[in-house]
Amino acid sequence: MSEPRYQLSGQYLLRDIAGEAVIIPIGEDAPAGNALLEPNDTAAFLWHTFEQPRTAEQAVQLAMNEYEGDEAMIRAQVCGFVQAALEFQILKEADEA
Repeated sequence: MSEPRYQLSGQYLLRDIAGEAVIIPIGEDAPAGNALLEPNDTAAFLWHTFEQPRTAEQAVQLAMNEYEGDEAMIRAQVCGFVQAALEFQILKEADEA
């Protein structure tokens, strides 16, 4: 069984407002309701990473190329992002190609 691939769900938009990244819910069923979310730079990077279907491992490798840091820390941050993004339906499991 292969590792699941994730992609953006389409229920949110990432926009730059006055130099700050903001996630805006646009789906009627978005768990965040009408709340605006303010991602940090790493979360915004991961948002862009999952514009294409990718596994968590692929995202870890891309993040390691982008950021300096301990692999275990980067892996934990990516896994935490994926878990939270799935919970808020920012990400969804990608359809098999």
